[in-house]
Amino acid sequence: MQQAAVTTAQHTVHFVPNSTSMCPVCKDHVETLQHYFFHCERIREFWRLLGCFLDRISTPSRHSTPPELTDVLNGLPGRRDSIPGSDIMYACAVWQVYRAHTEALLDGTVVPTITIYARWQSEVANHIQSHLRQAVRTNRLDIFTK
Repeated sequence: MQQAAVTTAQHTVHFVPNSTSMCPVCKDHVETLQHYFFHCERIREFWRLLGCFLDRISTPSRHSTPPELTDVLNGLPGRRDSIPGSDIMYACAVWQVYRAHTEALLDGTVVPTITIYARWQSEVANHIQSHLRQAVRTNRLDIFTK
């Protein structure tokens, strides 16, 4: 049996008295997993910004901006061949969406889209710097030529 790693308002309404199934951030839609990770307006804008950034750094391919829901749910498969480390970028993006949502639930802080995006960029930059330092230490700079 599959266990849900993320609990949405749609799920908690069944076991938390006086709760609502509406998104705690936008309060306009039932909070499903798709709404949580993609359809909520600020998150949809985050994915649009991320898609524009990835389009700027990738080699030409057939994908379009912004990524669609199926692309997001499948880990941005169209970008894997054109961007080294896209899996790390994707994992960082999902983490930032989760983090922003959790902040909204725990302390009522609704982080703006641009802040979520800036956090993502910073986290990705830290990963790149870490990998570059390791490549320098091991004399493997050839992995950065691509």
